[in-house]
Amino acid sequence: MFPTLSPASSADFEFCQSLTQRNMAAYRARRKQSWDRARFAENWSSNENFLILQNGKTVGSLHLRQMEDTLEIRDLQIIATHQRRGAGGWVLGLVETIARERGIAQLRLRVFNENPAKKLYKRHGFVLQERQADNKLQLVKVLANASV
Repeated sequence: MFPTLSPASSADFEFCQSLTQRNMAAYRARRKQSWDRARFAENWSSNENFLILQNGKTVGSLHLRQMEDTLEIRDLQIIATHQRRGAGGWVLGLVETIARERGIAQLRLRVFNENPAKKLYKRHGFVLQERQADNKLQLVKVLANASV
């Protein structure tokens, strides 16, 4: 069964924060960066936040931010036991649908260069736009029939 998206509420904050903290711990440790709960909370308030559900169970979170003609995937996190089972690709397809419905010309995200999810993003048409500090890559996908 395909996953579904459900708007996240303030009651879901702890789950989303904990999942992101856990999934990003190794990348932060490599860079000697500590978790910044206040920064996550600040981003939470300015993002569109969703839970990813599969068979009624929460398996991840998605955080989007719209900026003019770009829909930015601020965070896409899947519980480790559900990774590499198609949920991430399905979510990327849905984000593209959301962007098209809003008349948005491109999608954008950032990923650490060593993150295996980079392969997923490239398979879904994202290309390198910019190399950033701390070995981060900014990837974009220009949507067909859209002008940027």
